[in-house]
Amino acid sequence: MTQLKYHFSWDKAHTQILQIKFEVSGNTHKQLEIRLPLWRPGRYELGNFAKNIMSISAHAKNGKALKLVKTSIHSWILETEEEQEFEISYRYYAAVLNAGSTWLHTDQLYVNPVNCCLYLPERMDEPCELTLDVPNNYQIAIDQKEIGSRTYRFSNFDRLADTPFIASASIQHLEFESSGHHFHLWFQGLKSIQETKLKTDFSRFCAEQIRCMGELPGQEYHFLFQITPQQSYHGVEHLYSTVIALGPEKDLFGDSLYTELLGVSSHELFHAWNVKWIRPADMLPYNFEKENYSRLGWIYEGVTTWYGDLFLYRSGVFDFKAFKTTFEEKLKKHFNNYGRFNFSVADSSFDTWLDGYVAGAPHRKTSIYTEGSLLTFMLDSRIRAFTNDLKSFDDVLRQLLADARQGLGYTRERLIEIMDSLGPQDHREFLGNYAEGCLDFEPELRKSLRRLGLDIGLHLDLKPVEHAAGIKLSISGQQADVLLVAPASPAEKAGMATGDQLIALNGVRWDLALVPDLLPDEKLEITAFRNAKIITFNLLIEVDKFFTSRQINLIQDAGEDERNAFRSWSGQDFPQ
Repeated sequence: MTQLKYHFSWDKAHTQILQIKFEVSGNTHKQLEIRLPLWRPGRYELGNFAKNIMSISAHAKNGKALKLVKTSIHSWILETEEEQEFEISYRYYAAVLNAGSTWLHTDQLYVNPVNCCLYLPERMDEPCELTLDVPNNYQIAIDQKEIGSRTYRFSNFDRLADTPFIASASIQHLEFESSGHHFHLWFQGLKSIQETKLKTDFSRFCAEQIRCMGELPGQEYHFLFQITPQQSYHGVEHLYSTVIALGPEKDLFGDSLYTELLGVSSHELFHAWNVKWIRPADMLPYNFEKENYSRLGWIYEGVTTWYGDLFLYRSGVFDFKAFKTTFEEKLKKHFNNYGRFNFSVADSSFDTWLDGYVAGAPHRKTSIYTEGSLLTFMLDSRIRAFTNDLKSFDDVLRQLLADARQGLGYTRERLIEIMDSLGPQDHREFLGNYAEGCLDFEPELRKSLRRLGLDIGLHLDLKPVEHAAGIKLSISGQQADVLLVAPASPAEKAGMATGDQLIALNGVRWDLALVPDLLPDEKLEITAFRNAKIITFNLLIEVDKFFTSRQINLIQDAGEDERNAFRSWSGQDFPQ
């Protein structure tokens, strides 16, 4: 008999207060520690979910109140008085709707159990049950089978914590088969659905991922979509499912947002292998009680970012133009971030727990997603070049998966060992320069692209004054605020700073439409508000030098070697 049981219900959905009961039997202790996770996998920062607990109490089976004392921001001590059975009841405020949250409203109950399920540290490996008291007309999107009416059984707490679900009367459900696996698409908040389009595209990239990596962890996989009326973009991985929040709903099947839907879906599916299965030794198993530091975030997020889009291209869901666009977006983020010369992607991975999901100090850090994806491309190119395309980073991933099947997490040394085994090369220095150091990526990116018959050229997509002065602006109507100032730029040398509000250029009221064409060594006088004071800056500009991006170009006279390399890498013919 299962001795750990959770029960979810509510009285008034519009209050967004969820009532949760945690029933425990088989207790043998006079005193127990009760905890709530401090963070959730997929978001490497502290979540502090206990802030949502409105009230909490404990009672023995006979109704006698038990003393429950909070001892930290996420833990309590329970005086059990040697009661073998007891119940902890608490009210949880479920008012955040994203891909990793818990949300209750009049149309649905959406739960990530890692947010809101208490646990006993010494009994985390025991089976547990979850029962949902929801209206009879509600469907439940979950990757588990019922063992009773609205009741589900989990092998341990980690399995429960990794199982999000949506209960709703309006959820829409599609199913399809691909490469011997059964896939589910659940859409909450979508008014009309394009079934054929979705099934066709999803089955293609799912099949390509399975072709590359082998079987998924389970025979079934669930995509749970929260389609919102407002703009949103967020995805969170789980072993047998993913939750994706995307909006606005009215634009879902438009070219731009549908491309985002495919991109985030492919990304999150690949996470089933890369991080849910293939995981750093630092995080094996997850520790819900504290930060799980790792300098290998560029692998579990950057590699996934790269392969998520690459699988869409290999499968033919993306054409070259669509893939090129996603590649150029990565290049733009990379070249616009001067933090790449200050903080390595390995150190940025460690510091996701500090400021990884906020802008933070200007130019302090890099993105494990962006830098990691470009680093993956460069590593893949090196392996392919040394082995004449007989091996690739695909083989690195498959060996990491073989290790994971044996219960092994990877380390930096194991990664180097695997890569070095594929050809006569030493990856230690390469990782030291690019993953753990701040060496400029551009020469290696050019080398990797040229091998495929591609190149990168300068791309200017901001206002000329931004490229020339070294400022990135936030523009709303006629108001322009400085978001960033490039290091060693004319703006920085003149004393400009983030937050300055531009009001005049060369003595004339600021108006971007009136900014003249700029020439090298031209002098500009910029007047701005800073802390309610007027300041004037004199700049000697440098044209087209700052906050520049790159575009990918075809090498028109690409030879047969480059075309063959392109075909081996992408599975597609060289674009015309």
